[in-house]
Amino acid sequence: MEILDNEVVKEGNLDELQAVVEVASRCVRLKGEERPTMKEVLQELVALCNNQREERKERNIHDSAIANCPTKCGNVDIGPPFGIGTGCFLEGFEVICNKSTPYLSKSNLQLLEILPREVRVNSTNFIAKICFPDKKHRSGNHPVARRKPIHYFHY
Repeated sequence: MEILDNEVVKEGNLDELQAVVEVASRCVRLKGEERPTMKEVLQELVALCNNQREERKERNIHDSAIANCPTKCGNVDIGPPFGIGTGCFLEGFEVICNKSTPYLSKSNLQLLEILPREVRVNSTNFIAKICFPDKKHRSGNHPVARRKPIHYFHY
């Protein structure tokens, strides 16, 4: 890679550049039988171009999908890897926006804030279903005891 111009290195994908360098290095081998034919070189370079085109196409589809994704739910900023809607999130990071309140899907965790590599959530945990003042008064419905702690999770 040291033989490549710095501008080429800056503009290119290093894996692709490495593949081209490998093809080029085989082309300059001393023994003719170790060198690829021009047809083989052409096939390898065309395959590299096709791979690059497909990767760009996939990246553009993903980028355009992300560009159309909601970035806020209420006052909480939503961004990758979290997202709202199909194609907007990585698996396990789907956010449901319910009346301007964001929740992690498949859980009852309310999102309060998404930070780099960390998320702050408000969860409702039950301490007890029914609270009795004492053993003699075990009838009737009593309010459910709850607490709302704030948790930080790293992702």
